[in-house]
Amino acid sequence: MIQNTAAQLLTRSNSRTHITHILSPLHWLPINFRFHFKILVLTFRALHSEAPQYITDLLQPHTTSRPLRSSGHRLLAPILKPEVTKPFRL
Repeated sequence: MIQNTAAQLLTRSNSRTHITHILSPLHWLPINFRFHFKILVLTFRALHSEAPQYITDLLQPHTTSRPLRSSGHRLLAPILKPEVTKPFRL
């Protein structure tokens, strides 16, 4: 709501104008899409050596034990979360 009103103020458009056409040139995305967009951009840059080395080091290429049709697609292995240990009681 605030984002839509701000976009209308910035572009000096009528409140009856469809908001999608106003937001698209401003490159504003809803928050959940913005997170995914940022992750995809960082991954793309890391794969093309345009990201900092510490980000590139986080990516691991997916390797299979047998030949698959998807073997030539440069897939990435999922990153497993470290095991969380429960705090001990005193």
